[in-house]
Amino acid sequence: MFAARDTLLLLLSWHRPLETMLALVTYCCVCLSPGLLLLAPCTVLLHWMTLTHEKRASTPARDVSSPKPTGTFPLPFTSSFFLPMDEASPEYLKNLQNLQNMMGEMSDLYDAVYARVHHFDWSSETEATRLFQGLLLVTAGVACVVALVPFRYLALGGGVSLFIANTRFVKYIVKQMMPQVLVIGQLHLESVMANYEALEQQLENQMAVVEVSLYEHQKTQEAGGDGSVVSCGCVVCVCVCVYVCMC
Repeated sequence: MFAARDTLLLLLSWHRPLETMLALVTYCCVCLSPGLLLLAPCTVLLHWMTLTHEKRASTPARDVSSPKPTGTFPLPFTSSFFLPMDEASPEYLKNLQNLQNMMGEMSDLYDAVYARVHHFDWSSETEATRLFQGLLLVTAGVACVVALVPFRYLALGGGVSLFIANTRFVKYIVKQMMPQVLVIGQLHLESVMANYEALEQQLENQMAVVEVSLYEHQKTQEAGGDGSVVSCGCVVCVCVCVYVCMC
């Protein structure tokens, strides 16, 4: 598992450009023709047998008279996966170090998730409501993209972007432009949040029920105010009372 992970990381980091380019072309072919996945098991076995043959050819020939190792597995290649490993061997120490690193990564991941749980547990109703609305918008956008664009093109674009993002040129550009992009993004986010809060406050003001006192209209009538104004005020009061009763 750890060897496969290290191989994948080296492949994506363009450690060997020829192999990375070959993997990129293969990935594009698989995305455009998903039926090629049926060839994956045979390809993996052929690759493994080729590597085993090269390794066997590079090692010196063993004495035929020496006794052959006996094992509980009838297949010859299975014994290489279940050999007893010495605790002082480099492979054992490397696997132990990888396990410790993986446990540390999982612990860091748990701490990172736990530190952000308060955004989702409705401890702050306003923040959770805004996050819920944002998730609804993102879900609607993703649903529209999935409905309009075939999945193989989405996988193709995502995979090619991942390969390109790990090149040295793109890493250098991102490193140089990231501070400016973060500042601009923060300013735009603050502007959008300010406009959203203003719109939310306006909607709350429109939904609020304004109570009108009859005493003010009576005072206006006694002061000799315009009759039309008083009549309009009475009509408004009646409408407000009816609305309150209906609610």
